[in-house]
Amino acid sequence: MKSKTSLEELVKLVDQRSYLWKRYDEAKQQEKELDKYAGQFSSSSSSQNLPKLSNTKTPPDEVAEAVWQIKQEADKIGKAKSRIQSYQEGIKKTEREFFALFGIGIVSILIVLIVVLNR
Repeated sequence: MKSKTSLEELVKLVDQRSYLWKRYDEAKQQEKELDKYAGQFSSSSSSQNLPKLSNTKTPPDEVAEAVWQIKQEADKIGKAKSRIQSYQEGIKKTEREFFALFGIGIVSILIVLIVVLNR
């Protein structure tokens, strides 16, 4: 009977260790993701009054939720940058069209003036 208990304890310890390594691997992956987004956000000072992001309020879950929220913000920023670039291209196109029409208008006025003055 004693060997069965020892075996159960050993299995339990192995399961706990596996769980801890899994959580460690997840934390390392989250660290890499945070590093990827670090340059996109201004550095801010730490705050003691940060709202809790997860229901469990454990550090790994808080980090996971923070990474998810950062990804969402980065996606919003990427979409906004794309829209801004599109608007800037539209403005440039409108400027070119304006100057082309303005030039045509000036040339037309000059032609009319030359025709009227030569009569």
